[in-house]
Amino acid sequence: MKQLPIGITNFKEMIEKDYYYIDKTLLIKELLDKGSKVTLLPRPRRFGKTLNLSMLNYFFSNTEQAERLFTNTAIAEFPDVMVHQGKYPVIFISFKDIKVSNWQDAYVKIQGLIKTEFDRLGGSLANIMTKAEQLDYDTIIARAASKDTLEKSLQVLSTLLQRYYQKRVIILLDEYDAPIHAAFTHGYYQDMVEFIRNLFSAALKDNNALEFSVMTGILRTAKEGIFSGLNNLNVCTLLEQDFSDKFGFTPQEVDTLLTDYTMQNQSTEIKHWYNGYQFARTTIYNPWSLLMCINKRGNLALYWVNTSDNALVKMLITRSNETVKTELESLLQEKTIIKSIDEAFVFPGMERNEVAIWSLLVFSGYLTQS
Repeated sequence: MKQLPIGITNFKEMIEKDYYYIDKTLLIKELLDKGSKVTLLPRPRRFGKTLNLSMLNYFFSNTEQAERLFTNTAIAEFPDVMVHQGKYPVIFISFKDIKVSNWQDAYVKIQGLIKTEFDRLGGSLANIMTKAEQLDYDTIIARAASKDTLEKSLQVLSTLLQRYYQKRVIILLDEYDAPIHAAFTHGYYQDMVEFIRNLFSAALKDNNALEFSVMTGILRTAKEGIFSGLNNLNVCTLLEQDFSDKFGFTPQEVDTLLTDYTMQNQSTEIKHWYNGYQFARTTIYNPWSLLMCINKRGNLALYWVNTSDNALVKMLITRSNETVKTELESLLQEKTIIKSIDEAFVFPGMERNEVAIWSLLVFSGYLTQS
């Protein structure tokens, strides 16, 4: 039996070390078929978002020798897609660890993320820069850039990469909303939203160097927040059929997984425990729970609990009114309630907004549609 990829989020490591891999490479084809300039794919935590973006990075990047990683995958059956393999400069940034208690520390951590990406991609760019670009580049590398320069940094890097490679750039942004969750919880929401809005607008709106962008997160923040400057955004939440089978495990994938690990005799019980999600018309299982259960040889437990910071959910439930608390108790008694939710999430005032509370619980993975 192959080793289970518990906690593995790097696609190259997954394939080269021959971990058990449930193939999600057809995400590449679906993205190209849709042809959207900017695609936002919100999904709950521990559903494979970072691994999927890592896979996109290795597929498209012209700085990785990665064709061998896709030899035995589903996407290799599509020659019209494989012509894109290894052809683009790719900017790949994950914001998942920007979870600090104040704006200053958050800003420093974001500076570090952007500097790291400049270091990774910028080694050959010196001879194609103007003096002004060189100045901006040097201050970013030195982590001494002004806020205005840092807000333009991804647009600057994509412009330089496009000029050098004569090929437009793909931008992959993982867990884009993690800093916003932390900022709202710790009281520096406005500073963070203003910065992220300007950073994304410069990189993703009217950027002639952009081929396309894919973003993941948990929530789609409302248009008057981060995405107010983007009119080219295709949002595919877990309520929509598009991409519904690309994050998490389908029933067929679970059957194969249990058979491969000789646990098919426990299939009914395992499925009863972990069949908690309905993404549009697709039944989806949480990968973390399934892999942990199999790793523990079928021990049924709440593996998903406490796998990340639940501060925002705890805060909202604590501050919610008695109606919300009563309805949550009904759900704990395995009753069904009917509630409206909004795909466009608004943070300010959410503790007084029942729709926002229920929306957060659904999109964060605590509840699902029946």
